[in-house]
Amino acid sequence: MKTSHPHIMIITAAALLFTTSCSSNFSWIAVEKGRSDALADLRAGKLVTETAGLPMPSEDIYQQLLLQRYGVEQRRVADCIVDRRILSHARGYNEIMMAEIKKRFGPDVFDRTLTKAAGVSRQESR
Repeated sequence: MKTSHPHIMIITAAALLFTTSCSSNFSWIAVEKGRSDALADLRAGKLVTETAGLPMPSEDIYQQLLLQRYGVEQRRVADCIVDRRILSHARGYNEIMMAEIKKRFGPDVFDRTLTKAAGVSRQESR
């Protein structure tokens, strides 16, 4: 009596292949989704960057300066617990968005703003 069925083995192999290929491309898919979301936001007139991880000491001031001076909002997408999908989406999103922001306000816009925020933070702590 034959117990293995070739069609079941083929379906199982196809499902395994699909699952493996989807999971290995998951970050790529999230990067592309991030790029697409950034382009949609730009078309809607929004300038936004996505951030994740623990906030830096002068982050509140940095966010205020970006918004007041350049109209750039920072969107916190995760704190210290992040996964591959979140980071990949932010990477794709910021790739598009930061290029546009730098084109409009100069390649050092983020460095200038960070330096200013650190200076303001030092003055406030005195």
